Amino acid sequence: MSYISEINKVYLKIYTFLSTAGIKNLRNFGIKFYKKAIPAPIETTQCPIISIFKTEISGSEIVKDQFELQLPKNLKVIIGFADFSQVDLDDAEKYTDDLIDKVIEKLKENPTLDDLVKGITVARFLFDWDAKDNAWFSLPSMELELVTIEPD
Repeated sequence: MSYISEINKVYLKIYTFLSTAGIKNLRNFGIKFYKKAIPAPIETTQCPIISIFKTEISGSEIVKDQFELQLPKNLKVIIGFADFSQVDLDDAEKYTDDLIDKVIEKLKENPTLDDLVKGITVARFLFDWDAKDNAWFSLPSMELELVTIEPD
């Protein structure tokens, strides 16, 4: 299989793993999953949302003493979250904080994605928000770094 095909296989594995996990928000609503960034402008009827998309491949994991083409091994994936409250931003964040915790717990169950990666690192969390039509939206995201395994 080609290099990019292997990268796409890892991305699709994490998307499928999370989108079929049965994750629900605190209101017991099922999650809408997207293979791209959170839609803009966001509407309350779209929530709750989890978006999963790849951003780059960088770095090197294995250094060899032979001259050869070396390709980057670290796949970066962003997982974005969106939920809302008509009370205030703190209430909206309660819902997305719970979704983040549920995703983390799911990732702990399968940190190698069935041996497709050497591990998953949560590189950082970003927190954002929006307000529209008497609703507060919590829009956090987490950046994952997945060290891919070279195909044999």
